[in-house]
Amino acid sequence: MSSVVSTKCWLCPETYEKKKDLKSHAISEHSVCRVVCPWCVDSERTFGRMSELTKHSKRKHNDLTIDLLEGDFFTEPNGFWLAKRPDDYVRIIKPSEWTSTIAIRTRAALLGWVEATKKEGSDKHKKSWEEGWKKALGHSVTSEQPTSSGNGNTVHPDL
Repeated sequence: MSSVVSTKCWLCPETYEKKKDLKSHAISEHSVCRVVCPWCVDSERTFGRMSELTKHSKRKHNDLTIDLLEGDFFTEPNGFWLAKRPDDYVRIIKPSEWTSTIAIRTRAALLGWVEATKKEGSDKHKKSWEEGWKKALGHSVTSEQPTSSGNGNTVHPDL
């Protein structure tokens, strides 16, 4: 006799036997995978999934994103760094590693977007993302990006 383990949604009373069903529910019903476009500086454009951001980027920002379309930038794990709700996003999708090149590039793009928008509350947005990353990953996170030490080694200021 096999036992069925159900997984409860952390945002509502629903339960699911399969993690993929919980993921689908969390995305469609609670918008937990909403990501921001780091190139729309005139207004905040968000998308329900990374695949939607990919399509948007190809249409609206192809000149800026052509080199990213080939790599891991638009993957679900990397979407964590663009997520409006990183603490919820991490519950259903494992993020790309903090020190990975693609995560560093994504954080730089997002924080560049925050700086470029310079709208009221942009500092609050920046802090919100940094706190979301910190909470979701369970360790100290700052907006500082790893830099080259000049000898080819990468220096990670917050690690």
